[in-house]
Amino acid sequence: MAKSDHSTKDAVEIEQQGVPIAHDSPPIYDSPPHASSRGDRTDRLHADELAAGWADYDQKAPDLHVTVRVGFKTDLGSIRENNEDKFDLIEPADSGFLATKGRLYGVADGMGGHSAGQIASELALKTVIQRYYRDPSPHIVDSLRYAINEANSLVFDTAQLIPERQGMGTTLTVGVIREDRLTVAHVGDSRAYLVRDGEPRQITHDHSLVAEQVRLGAMTMEDAASSPLRNIILRSIGTGPIVQADFYEERLQVGDYVVICSDGLTGHVAPQELADYVATPDARRRGPSLAAYRLVDLANSRGGRDNITVVVIEVTDISPYVAEADAVRPAAVLPEIVEADHTIFDGAPKPTVDITDPIIDMKHDPQVAN
Repeated sequence: MAKSDHSTKDAVEIEQQGVPIAHDSPPIYDSPPHASSRGDRTDRLHADELAAGWADYDQKAPDLHVTVRVGFKTDLGSIRENNEDKFDLIEPADSGFLATKGRLYGVADGMGGHSAGQIASELALKTVIQRYYRDPSPHIVDSLRYAINEANSLVFDTAQLIPERQGMGTTLTVGVIREDRLTVAHVGDSRAYLVRDGEPRQITHDHSLVAEQVRLGAMTMEDAASSPLRNIILRSIGTGPIVQADFYEERLQVGDYVVICSDGLTGHVAPQELADYVATPDARRRGPSLAAYRLVDLANSRGGRDNITVVVIEVTDISPYVAEADAVRPAAVLPEIVEADHTIFDGAPKPTVDITDPIIDMKHDPQVAN
């Protein structure tokens, strides 16, 4: 999708369904904006690099073992010819990885014409994964902050060097599960939800103009849903030399669902509908993979005006960690890497319009484009 360091899309559309943003759950950390300076840069995710240096880490085991089931799906939608969404996840089987860095799940929604949005989301998410797992710090927020700053610098510098890429950027919502804790890092208007006992709660706050106006009481949710400014996001990866991410923490329980998705889903699916599709008895029986597919189908049936991406994580068990008998952990065991195979179609360049420095997602506002 096409967005900006000021782009608004979906939080408001979900708010209009009657589920307000949780004002009483502010970010646990609000990272200071600063440019990254650590490490080299790469746009490729090499599996062997993720394990580099792990031989020197403590061979510790986690206190708790969390069992999850995961489903995921990305889709062009019904209008777009190019998928600018990206998702990735890493689920280490190794106890040392789990104890120090945990599992990581992420969604990015790119913006910019000439396929620049696809490049931005790809660069950002791969860089975050690479930097997060190569950073030896056991402090999740610090590692995520560092990784996000690196990703922002890479995307921004790439855009400055290549004229066709100028203005490209991406949202980014990443969840890390370590033992029974979920830590979410967030920039933009993709979202993370926690569904507990069938009730959805939005963890993240949208960085969008209309969502901010709603929070300030300057705009109703109904007005925001139809506003021509609803596609202006206030923060994104790569549209400036610095970025400010929000961080949230949740303690997980057995039976919880974590849903991370792009606004292509939330623009068509209300929060309670999302919860029903993942957490009803019938949905639980079918599992998170089918839930992800059904949610994408639902969004497409209602217009599918954007790329649609969703990751559904079901917490099935939390118990004390018990090491396997006589198990010996190799010094550098690679985590399993699951990566989406996105099929990209060449399409016409998507127009962007500057309002001061924002980027507008024109596909959501055909009347503005005209």
